[in-house]
Amino acid sequence: MAEHPRVLLALPYYRGTNHSLFLGIASLAAALKESGIEVEVLDEDVAVFAENHGECSSADTVRRVVADFVPSLVGIHVNTPNYLSALHLAGMLSDFSDAPLVAGGPHASAAASSILTHHPEFDFVLRGEADNSLPALAWALAGKDALEDIPGLSFRSGSGIIHQKRDCLLDLATLSIPDRSVLLEPTDMVLKQYARTLYQQNFYATIPGFAGYEVAGAFVSRGCDAGCGFCFPSSFWAEPGTGKPVRRLRPVATVLSELLEIQRLCFGAVFFDEPTFPIASTPAWISSFCSGIKELNLVWGAPTRLDEVHPDLIPDLAESGLRYLYFGLETPHFHILKDMGKPADLVKVREIMNACDANGVNCDVSLFFGAPFEDDDTIDATLEWMDHNLPKGNAFFSLAAYWPETPWAKKQGLSPDFWEPDFNRTEAEKKGAIWYPENIVSIDRFYSNSTGTYHPAFLTIERALEIKERIISSGFRARFSRYSRTSGERGVFPN
Repeated sequence: MAEHPRVLLALPYYRGTNHSLFLGIASLAAALKESGIEVEVLDEDVAVFAENHGECSSADTVRRVVADFVPSLVGIHVNTPNYLSALHLAGMLSDFSDAPLVAGGPHASAAASSILTHHPEFDFVLRGEADNSLPALAWALAGKDALEDIPGLSFRSGSGIIHQKRDCLLDLATLSIPDRSVLLEPTDMVLKQYARTLYQQNFYATIPGFAGYEVAGAFVSRGCDAGCGFCFPSSFWAEPGTGKPVRRLRPVATVLSELLEIQRLCFGAVFFDEPTFPIASTPAWISSFCSGIKELNLVWGAPTRLDEVHPDLIPDLAESGLRYLYFGLETPHFHILKDMGKPADLVKVREIMNACDANGVNCDVSLFFGAPFEDDDTIDATLEWMDHNLPKGNAFFSLAAYWPETPWAKKQGLSPDFWEPDFNRTEAEKKGAIWYPENIVSIDRFYSNSTGTYHPAFLTIERALEIKERIISSGFRARFSRYSRTSGERGVFPN
Protein backbone atom coordinates (compact mmCIF):
# COMPACT_ATOMS: atom_id res chain seq x y z
CA MET A 1 0.00 0.00 0.00
CA ALA A 2 1.34 3.44 -0.98
CA GLU A 3 2.59 5.66 1.81
CA HIS A 4 0.47 8.79 2.32
CA PRO A 5 2.35 11.73 0.69
CA ARG A 6 3.11 14.96 2.52
CA VAL A 7 4.14 17.89 0.30
CA LEU A 8 5.82 21.06 1.52
CA LEU A 9 5.47 23.95 -0.95
CA ALA A 10 8.21 26.55 -0.48
CA LEU A 11 8.37 30.13 -1.71
CA PRO A 12 11.86 31.71 -1.68
CA TYR A 13 12.54 35.10 -0.21
CA TYR A 14 11.76 37.94 -2.61
CA ARG A 15 14.05 40.92 -2.08
CA GLY A 16 11.56 43.44 -3.47
CA THR A 17 8.60 45.08 -1.78
CA ASN A 18 5.73 43.36 -3.57
CA HIS A 19 4.73 40.59 -1.15
CA SER A 20 1.38 39.32 -2.38
CA LEU A 21 -0.29 36.05 -1.52
CA PHE A 22 0.96 33.82 -4.33
CA LEU A 23 -1.99 32.27 -6.12
CA GLY A 24 0.10 29.71 -8.02
CA ILE A 25 0.98 28.03 -4.72
CA ALA A 26 -2.61 28.32 -3.51
CA SER A 27 -3.81 26.60 -6.70
CA LEU A 28 -1.27 23.78 -6.32
CA ALA A 29 -2.29 23.32 -2.69
CA ALA A 30 -5.91 22.89 -3.74
CA ALA A 31 -4.94 20.33 -6.39
CA LEU A 32 -2.79 18.38 -3.92
CA LYS A 33 -5.51 18.30 -1.29
CA GLU A 34 -8.05 17.07 -3.84
CA SER A 35 -5.64 14.19 -4.55
CA GLY A 36 -5.60 13.19 -0.89
CA ILE A 37 -2.20 14.70 -0.14
CA GLU A 38 -1.32 16.65 2.99
CA VAL A 39 0.05 20.12 2.26
CA GLU A 40 2.04 22.73 4.14
CA VAL A 41 3.34 26.02 2.76
CA LEU A 42 6.56 27.73 3.79
CA ASP A 43 6.76 31.33 2.56
CA GLU A 44 10.28 32.56 3.30
CA ASP A 45 9.08 36.15 2.82
CA VAL A 46 6.91 35.74 5.91
CA ALA A 47 9.78 34.10 7.82
CA VAL A 48 12.07 37.06 7.04
CA PHE A 49 9.30 39.52 7.91
CA ALA A 50 8.82 37.77 11.26
CA GLU A 51 12.58 37.87 11.90
CA ASN A 52 12.57 41.61 11.20
CA HIS A 53 9.89 41.95 13.88
CA GLY A 54 11.87 40.24 16.59
CA GLU A 55 11.14 36.56 16.01
CA CYS A 56 13.78 33.88 15.50
CA SER A 57 15.93 33.82 12.37
CA SER A 58 14.26 32.85 9.11
CA ALA A 59 16.63 29.87 8.89
CA ASP A 60 15.38 28.63 12.26
CA THR A 61 11.81 29.03 11.05
CA VAL A 62 12.58 26.97 7.94
CA ARG A 63 14.18 24.28 10.11
CA ARG A 64 11.20 24.23 12.49
CA VAL A 65 8.58 23.98 9.74
CA VAL A 66 10.44 21.10 8.08
CA ALA A 67 10.91 19.26 11.39
CA ASP A 68 7.25 19.67 12.38
CA PHE A 69 5.78 18.67 9.02
CA VAL A 70 8.25 15.94 7.91
CA PRO A 71 7.54 16.19 4.16
CA SER A 72 7.88 13.33 1.72
CA LEU A 73 8.38 15.82 -1.12
CA VAL A 74 9.41 19.48 -1.19
CA GLY A 75 8.49 21.79 -4.08
CA ILE A 76 10.16 25.17 -4.63
CA HIS A 77 8.75 27.86 -6.88
CA VAL A 78 11.57 29.33 -8.99
CA ASN A 79 11.23 32.64 -10.77
CA THR A 80 14.13 34.39 -12.47
CA PRO A 81 14.27 37.46 -10.16
CA ASN A 82 14.43 35.19 -7.09
CA TYR A 83 16.66 32.48 -8.58
CA LEU A 84 19.53 33.09 -6.15
CA SER A 85 17.11 33.05 -3.22
CA ALA A 86 15.60 29.82 -4.51
CA LEU A 87 19.04 28.18 -4.66
CA HIS A 88 19.82 29.35 -1.14
CA LEU A 89 16.51 28.02 0.17
CA ALA A 90 17.04 24.73 -1.66
CA GLY A 91 20.37 24.35 0.10
CA MET A 92 18.75 24.88 3.50
CA LEU A 93 15.91 22.49 2.77
CA SER A 94 18.38 19.83 1.62
CA ASP A 95 20.23 20.23 4.91
CA PHE A 96 17.06 20.00 6.99
CA SER A 97 15.23 17.21 5.12
CA ASP A 98 15.96 14.05 3.15
CA ALA A 99 12.80 14.55 1.07
CA PRO A 100 13.27 14.81 -2.71
CA LEU A 101 13.29 18.37 -4.01
CA VAL A 102 11.38 19.46 -7.13
CA ALA A 103 11.63 22.87 -8.81
CA GLY A 104 8.72 24.43 -10.65
CA GLY A 105 7.61 27.80 -11.95
CA PRO A 106 8.69 30.01 -14.87
CA HIS A 107 12.46 29.91 -14.47
CA ALA A 108 12.48 26.19 -13.69
CA SER A 109 10.39 25.52 -16.78
CA ALA A 110 12.74 27.53 -18.99
CA ALA A 111 15.97 26.27 -17.43
CA ALA A 112 15.27 22.66 -16.40
CA SER A 113 18.49 21.32 -17.90
CA SER A 114 20.59 24.04 -16.30
CA ILE A 115 19.10 23.45 -12.87
CA LEU A 116 19.57 19.69 -12.98
CA THR A 117 23.08 20.03 -14.42
CA HIS A 118 24.43 22.60 -11.97
CA HIS A 119 22.43 22.01 -8.79
CA PRO A 120 22.45 18.45 -7.42
CA GLU A 121 20.18 19.42 -4.51
CA PHE A 122 17.26 19.35 -6.98
CA ASP A 123 16.02 15.87 -7.87
CA PHE A 124 13.29 16.89 -10.31
CA VAL A 125 11.90 19.79 -12.32
CA LEU A 126 8.25 20.08 -13.34
CA ARG A 127 7.81 22.19 -16.47
CA GLY A 128 4.64 24.14 -17.17
CA GLU A 129 1.49 24.06 -15.10
CA ALA A 130 1.74 21.40 -12.40
CA ASP A 131 -1.84 21.09 -11.09
CA ASN A 132 -1.90 17.48 -12.27
CA SER A 133 1.78 16.60 -12.46
CA LEU A 134 2.74 17.60 -8.91
CA PRO A 135 0.17 15.31 -7.25
CA ALA A 136 1.24 12.57 -9.68
CA LEU A 137 4.87 13.01 -8.65
CA ALA A 138 3.99 12.90 -4.95
CA TRP A 139 2.08 9.65 -5.42
CA ALA A 140 4.79 8.19 -7.67
CA LEU A 141 7.39 8.74 -4.96
CA ALA A 142 5.02 7.05 -2.52
CA GLY A 143 4.99 3.99 -4.76
CA LYS A 144 1.56 4.36 -6.33
CA ASP A 145 2.44 5.66 -9.81
CA ALA A 146 5.44 5.53 -12.17
CA LEU A 147 7.72 8.49 -12.84
CA GLU A 148 7.58 7.70 -16.55
CA ASP A 149 3.86 8.50 -16.58
CA ILE A 150 4.25 12.08 -15.33
CA PRO A 151 4.01 14.75 -18.08
CA GLY A 152 6.43 17.66 -17.97
CA LEU A 153 8.81 15.91 -15.56
CA SER A 154 12.56 16.38 -15.96
CA PHE A 155 15.05 14.25 -14.03
CA ARG A 156 18.51 12.71 -14.25
CA SER A 157 19.09 9.20 -15.49
CA GLY A 158 22.10 7.11 -16.40
CA SER A 159 21.86 8.34 -19.97
CA GLY A 160 21.57 12.01 -19.07
CA ILE A 161 18.68 14.34 -18.31
CA ILE A 162 15.23 13.11 -19.33
CA HIS A 163 12.57 15.65 -20.32
CA GLN A 164 9.15 14.02 -20.57
CA LYS A 165 6.59 15.66 -22.82
CA ARG A 166 4.26 18.18 -21.28
CA ASP A 167 0.60 17.31 -21.12
CA CYS A 168 -2.12 19.24 -22.91
CA LEU A 169 -3.20 22.45 -21.22
CA LEU A 170 -5.78 22.15 -18.48
CA ASP A 171 -9.42 22.92 -19.02
CA LEU A 172 -9.82 25.77 -16.53
CA ALA A 173 -13.40 24.71 -15.87
CA THR A 174 -11.88 21.78 -13.94
CA LEU A 175 -9.51 23.96 -11.92
CA SER A 176 -10.13 24.10 -8.19
CA ILE A 177 -10.55 27.41 -6.39
CA PRO A 178 -7.12 28.37 -4.97
CA ASP A 179 -6.74 27.42 -1.32
CA ARG A 180 -5.69 30.69 0.30
CA SER A 181 -5.88 29.19 3.78
CA VAL A 182 -2.51 27.46 3.41
CA LEU A 183 -0.87 30.89 3.08
CA LEU A 184 -3.11 32.98 5.32
CA GLU A 185 -3.27 30.42 8.13
CA PRO A 186 -0.17 28.20 8.03
CA THR A 187 0.22 25.61 10.75
CA ASP A 188 3.33 27.30 12.12
CA MET A 189 2.11 29.86 14.64
CA VAL A 190 4.88 32.39 13.97
CA LEU A 191 4.17 32.41 10.25
CA LYS A 192 0.44 32.59 10.91
CA GLN A 193 0.92 35.67 13.11
CA TYR A 194 2.57 37.68 10.33
CA ALA A 195 1.28 36.27 7.04
CA ARG A 196 -1.83 38.36 6.44
CA THR A 197 -0.08 41.59 7.43
CA LEU A 198 2.77 40.97 5.00
CA TYR A 199 0.46 40.05 2.14
CA GLN A 200 -1.01 43.55 2.24
CA GLN A 201 2.42 45.08 1.59
CA ASN A 202 2.34 44.91 -2.16
CA PHE A 203 1.54 46.79 -5.32
CA TYR A 204 -2.19 46.26 -4.78
CA ALA A 205 -2.15 48.24 -1.55
CA THR A 206 -0.78 51.34 -3.31
CA ILE A 207 -3.51 51.43 -5.94
CA PRO A 208 -5.59 54.61 -5.86
CA GLY A 209 -9.20 53.64 -5.29
CA PHE A 210 -8.27 50.75 -2.98
CA ALA A 211 -7.52 52.90 0.05
CA GLY A 212 -9.14 51.51 3.20
CA TYR A 213 -9.60 48.00 1.79
CA GLU A 214 -7.73 44.79 2.34
CA VAL A 215 -6.89 43.60 -1.16
CA ALA A 216 -6.95 40.03 -2.44
CA GLY A 217 -5.37 38.82 -5.64
CA ALA A 218 -7.31 36.65 -8.09
CA PHE A 219 -7.16 35.56 -11.72
CA VAL A 220 -9.71 34.85 -14.44
CA SER A 221 -7.38 33.39 -17.06
CA ARG A 222 -4.12 31.64 -17.72
CA GLY A 223 -1.76 32.57 -20.52
CA CYS A 224 -1.56 35.35 -23.05
CA ASP A 225 -2.14 35.07 -26.79
CA ALA A 226 -0.13 38.19 -27.65
CA GLY A 227 3.25 36.48 -27.92
CA CYS A 228 5.32 39.60 -27.14
CA GLY A 229 9.02 38.94 -27.67
CA PHE A 230 10.04 40.24 -24.26
CA CYS A 231 7.51 38.29 -22.20
CA PHE A 232 7.69 34.73 -20.86
CA PRO A 233 4.03 34.03 -19.86
CA SER A 234 2.99 33.48 -23.47
CA SER A 235 5.70 30.78 -23.66
CA PHE A 236 5.04 29.30 -20.22
CA TRP A 237 1.34 28.83 -20.98
CA ALA A 238 1.77 28.00 -24.66
CA GLU A 239 0.27 24.90 -26.22
CA PRO A 240 2.69 21.99 -25.72
CA GLY A 241 3.99 20.74 -29.04
CA THR A 242 3.00 23.71 -31.17
CA GLY A 243 4.29 26.49 -28.91
CA LYS A 244 1.30 28.60 -29.90
CA PRO A 245 0.51 31.29 -27.30
CA VAL A 246 -3.02 30.91 -25.97
CA ARG A 247 -5.18 32.42 -23.27
CA ARG A 248 -7.74 30.29 -21.47
CA LEU A 249 -10.64 31.77 -19.51
CA ARG A 250 -12.16 30.42 -16.34
CA PRO A 251 -15.97 30.17 -16.37
CA VAL A 252 -17.62 33.24 -14.89
CA ALA A 253 -19.53 31.10 -12.37
CA THR A 254 -16.27 29.69 -11.02
CA VAL A 255 -14.71 33.14 -10.75
CA LEU A 256 -17.75 34.47 -8.91
CA SER A 257 -17.69 31.54 -6.50
CA GLU A 258 -14.08 32.38 -5.70
CA LEU A 259 -14.94 36.07 -5.25
CA LEU A 260 -17.65 35.09 -2.80
CA GLU A 261 -15.03 33.15 -0.83
CA ILE A 262 -12.73 36.19 -0.95
CA GLN A 263 -15.55 38.29 0.45
CA ARG A 264 -16.04 35.78 3.28
CA LEU A 265 -12.36 36.18 4.10
CA CYS A 266 -13.12 39.89 4.70
CA PHE A 267 -11.33 41.31 1.67
CA GLY A 268 -13.06 44.34 0.16
CA ALA A 269 -11.04 44.75 -3.02
CA VAL A 270 -9.65 42.40 -5.68
CA PHE A 271 -6.79 42.84 -8.11
CA PHE A 272 -6.82 40.38 -11.01
CA ASP A 273 -3.12 39.68 -11.40
CA GLU A 274 -2.65 38.22 -14.87
CA PRO A 275 -1.04 39.18 -18.17
CA THR A 276 -4.19 40.47 -19.87
CA PHE A 277 -7.63 40.85 -18.33
CA PRO A 278 -10.25 40.05 -21.01
CA ILE A 279 -12.68 42.84 -21.90
CA ALA A 280 -13.45 43.75 -25.52
CA SER A 281 -12.42 40.36 -26.93
CA THR A 282 -14.97 38.50 -24.77
CA PRO A 283 -18.17 40.61 -24.67
CA ALA A 284 -20.47 37.89 -23.29
CA TRP A 285 -17.95 36.86 -20.65
CA ILE A 286 -17.24 40.41 -19.43
CA SER A 287 -20.94 41.29 -19.34
CA SER A 288 -21.70 38.30 -17.13
CA PHE A 289 -18.67 38.99 -14.97
CA CYS A 290 -19.61 42.65 -14.41
CA SER A 291 -23.17 41.74 -13.43
CA GLY A 292 -21.91 39.19 -10.93
CA ILE A 293 -19.17 41.22 -9.26
CA LYS A 294 -21.47 44.23 -8.98
CA GLU A 295 -23.83 42.18 -6.81
CA LEU A 296 -20.92 41.25 -4.51
CA ASN A 297 -20.10 44.93 -3.94
CA LEU A 298 -16.36 44.40 -4.38
CA VAL A 299 -14.09 47.02 -5.91
CA TRP A 300 -11.57 45.67 -8.37
CA GLY A 301 -8.69 46.41 -10.70
CA ALA A 302 -6.80 44.64 -13.45
CA PRO A 303 -4.05 44.87 -16.07
CA THR A 304 -5.03 44.60 -19.71
CA ARG A 305 -3.92 45.49 -23.24
CA LEU A 306 -4.76 48.56 -25.24
CA ASP A 307 -6.68 46.49 -27.79
CA GLU A 308 -8.89 45.09 -24.99
CA VAL A 309 -10.18 48.50 -23.91
CA HIS A 310 -12.46 51.05 -25.54
CA PRO A 311 -13.59 54.33 -23.95
CA ASP A 312 -17.27 53.37 -24.40
CA LEU A 313 -16.77 50.32 -22.15
CA ILE A 314 -15.43 52.24 -19.16
CA PRO A 315 -18.80 53.42 -17.69
CA ASP A 316 -20.16 49.87 -17.36
CA LEU A 317 -16.88 48.62 -15.94
CA ALA A 318 -16.85 51.44 -13.40
CA GLU A 319 -20.45 50.69 -12.41
CA SER A 320 -19.44 47.10 -11.69
CA GLY A 321 -16.77 48.28 -9.22
CA LEU A 322 -13.71 48.85 -11.41
CA ARG A 323 -11.43 51.35 -9.67
CA TYR A 324 -8.07 50.70 -11.32
CA LEU A 325 -6.87 49.74 -14.79
CA TYR A 326 -3.48 49.65 -16.38
CA PHE A 327 -2.23 48.62 -19.75
CA GLY A 328 1.18 48.30 -21.36
CA LEU A 329 1.81 51.13 -23.75
CA GLU A 330 5.57 50.35 -23.42
CA THR A 331 6.66 53.27 -25.63
CA PRO A 332 5.04 56.11 -27.62
CA HIS A 333 7.27 55.42 -30.64
CA PHE A 334 5.42 53.71 -33.47
CA HIS A 335 8.43 52.02 -35.08
CA ILE A 336 9.36 50.38 -31.76
CA LEU A 337 5.78 49.31 -31.09
CA LYS A 338 5.56 47.82 -34.57
CA ASP A 339 8.65 45.72 -33.90
CA MET A 340 7.06 44.49 -30.66
CA GLY A 341 3.79 43.64 -32.39
CA LYS A 342 1.94 45.96 -30.03
CA PRO A 343 -1.05 48.15 -30.94
CA ALA A 344 -0.09 51.77 -31.51
CA ASP A 345 -2.86 54.33 -31.05
CA LEU A 346 -1.81 57.24 -28.87
CA VAL A 347 -5.12 59.04 -29.47
CA LYS A 348 -6.96 56.04 -28.05
CA VAL A 349 -4.64 56.05 -25.03
CA ARG A 350 -5.67 59.59 -24.22
CA GLU A 351 -9.38 58.80 -24.81
CA ILE A 352 -9.23 55.82 -22.46
CA MET A 353 -7.52 57.83 -19.75
CA ASN A 354 -10.09 60.63 -20.10
CA ALA A 355 -12.95 58.12 -19.90
CA CYS A 356 -11.40 56.62 -16.78
CA ASP A 357 -11.06 60.07 -15.19
CA ALA A 358 -14.70 60.85 -15.97
CA ASN A 359 -15.89 57.61 -14.35
CA GLY A 360 -13.76 57.50 -11.23
CA VAL A 361 -11.36 54.86 -12.49
CA ASN A 362 -7.64 55.33 -11.87
CA CYS A 363 -5.65 54.45 -14.96
CA ASP A 364 -1.93 53.88 -15.42
CA VAL A 365 0.15 53.05 -18.46
CA SER A 366 3.30 50.97 -18.15
CA LEU A 367 6.35 52.13 -20.05
CA PHE A 368 9.73 50.56 -20.50
CA PHE A 369 13.06 51.75 -21.78
CA GLY A 370 15.67 49.96 -23.85
CA ALA A 371 13.68 47.95 -26.40
CA PRO A 372 15.20 46.95 -29.76
CA PHE A 373 15.53 50.05 -31.97
CA GLU A 374 15.63 52.16 -28.80
CA ASP A 375 18.49 54.59 -28.26
CA ASP A 376 19.27 57.57 -26.08
CA ASP A 377 17.33 59.89 -28.40
CA THR A 378 14.11 57.85 -28.28
CA ILE A 379 14.41 57.53 -24.49
CA ASP A 380 14.71 61.30 -24.17
CA ALA A 381 11.74 61.70 -26.50
CA THR A 382 9.70 59.30 -24.34
CA LEU A 383 10.49 61.36 -21.24
CA GLU A 384 9.33 64.49 -23.07
CA TRP A 385 6.14 62.71 -24.17
CA MET A 386 5.44 61.73 -20.56
CA ASP A 387 5.82 65.33 -19.40
CA HIS A 388 3.18 66.50 -21.88
CA ASN A 389 0.75 63.58 -21.91
CA LEU A 390 0.79 62.16 -18.39
CA PRO A 391 0.44 65.28 -16.23
CA LYS A 392 -0.89 63.28 -13.27
CA GLY A 393 2.12 61.00 -13.28
CA ASN A 394 -0.05 57.97 -13.97
CA ALA A 395 2.58 55.53 -15.17
CA PHE A 396 5.03 52.98 -13.88
CA PHE A 397 8.22 51.83 -15.43
CA SER A 398 10.46 48.93 -16.28
CA LEU A 399 13.58 48.31 -18.30
CA ALA A 400 13.69 46.16 -21.41
CA ALA A 401 15.08 42.85 -20.22
CA TYR A 402 16.08 39.46 -21.51
CA TRP A 403 14.39 36.55 -19.72
CA PRO A 404 15.28 32.88 -20.28
CA GLU A 405 13.73 31.28 -23.37
CA THR A 406 11.88 34.41 -24.51
CA PRO A 407 12.15 35.32 -28.21
CA TRP A 408 14.32 38.31 -27.33
CA ALA A 409 16.77 36.17 -25.31
CA LYS A 410 16.95 33.51 -28.01
CA LYS A 411 17.58 36.11 -30.70
CA GLN A 412 20.39 37.54 -28.56
CA GLY A 413 21.92 34.07 -28.13
CA LEU A 414 21.36 33.92 -24.36
CA SER A 415 20.73 30.32 -23.28
CA PRO A 416 19.37 29.53 -19.77
CA ASP A 417 22.94 28.77 -18.61
CA PHE A 418 23.66 32.49 -18.84
CA TRP A 419 21.54 33.00 -15.70
CA GLU A 420 23.59 30.64 -13.56
CA PRO A 421 25.23 32.44 -10.57
CA ASP A 422 28.78 31.49 -11.58
CA PHE A 423 28.36 32.20 -15.29
CA ASN A 424 30.99 34.47 -16.84
CA ARG A 425 28.98 37.65 -17.50
CA THR A 426 31.54 38.91 -20.02
CA GLU A 427 30.27 36.23 -22.39
CA ALA A 428 26.89 37.97 -22.36
CA GLU A 429 28.53 41.34 -22.96
CA LYS A 430 29.98 39.93 -26.16
CA LYS A 431 26.38 39.28 -27.23
CA GLY A 432 25.24 42.82 -26.42
CA ALA A 433 23.73 42.15 -23.00
CA ILE A 434 24.60 43.61 -19.60
CA TRP A 435 23.88 42.00 -16.24
CA TYR A 436 22.07 43.84 -13.43
CA PRO A 437 22.98 42.17 -10.11
CA GLU A 438 20.24 41.29 -7.65
CA ASN A 439 21.28 43.73 -4.95
CA ILE A 440 20.86 47.09 -6.70
CA VAL A 441 18.18 48.52 -4.43
CA SER A 442 18.06 51.85 -6.27
CA ILE A 443 17.03 49.95 -9.42
CA ASP A 444 14.94 47.18 -7.92
CA ARG A 445 12.69 49.50 -5.96
CA PHE A 446 11.84 51.75 -8.87
CA TYR A 447 11.71 49.65 -12.03
CA SER A 448 9.49 46.60 -12.23
CA ASN A 449 11.40 43.27 -12.36
CA SER A 450 14.71 44.66 -13.56
CA THR A 451 17.50 43.12 -11.45
CA GLY A 452 18.86 39.61 -11.50
CA THR A 453 18.72 39.51 -15.29
CA TYR A 454 20.19 40.93 -18.49
CA HIS A 455 19.43 44.15 -20.36
CA PRO A 456 20.56 45.63 -23.69
CA ALA A 457 24.18 46.69 -23.31
CA PHE A 458 23.59 50.38 -24.06
CA LEU A 459 21.18 50.54 -21.11
CA THR A 460 23.85 50.72 -18.44
CA ILE A 461 22.97 50.91 -14.76
CA GLU A 462 24.15 54.52 -14.78
CA ARG A 463 21.80 55.32 -17.66
CA ALA A 464 18.91 53.60 -15.88
CA LEU A 465 19.53 55.72 -12.79
CA GLU A 466 19.67 58.89 -14.92
CA ILE A 467 16.25 58.02 -16.39
CA LYS A 468 14.94 57.38 -12.89
CA GLU A 469 16.09 60.80 -11.66
CA ARG A 470 14.50 62.49 -14.67
CA ILE A 471 11.21 60.72 -13.99
CA ILE A 472 11.22 61.63 -10.30
CA SER A 473 12.13 65.26 -10.97
CA SER A 474 9.17 65.46 -13.36
CA GLY A 475 6.79 64.61 -10.53
CA PHE A 476 5.98 61.02 -11.45
CA ARG A 477 4.95 58.73 -8.59
CA ALA A 478 4.19 61.72 -6.37
CA ARG A 479 0.82 60.24 -5.46
CA PHE A 480 2.64 57.29 -3.81
CA SER A 481 4.99 59.43 -1.73
CA ARG A 482 3.11 58.68 1.49
CA TYR A 483 4.28 55.07 1.36
CA SER A 484 7.53 54.42 3.18
CA ARG A 485 10.44 52.34 1.96
CA THR A 486 11.34 51.12 5.43
CA SER A 487 11.00 47.51 6.52
CA GLY A 488 7.59 46.64 7.80
CA GLU A 489 5.77 49.41 5.97
CA ARG A 490 4.11 49.54 2.62
CA GLY A 491 6.26 49.41 -0.45
CA VAL A 492 5.65 51.59 -3.46
CA PHE A 493 6.65 50.07 -6.72
CA PRO A 494 5.70 46.77 -8.35
CA ASN A 495 8.83 44.64 -8.40
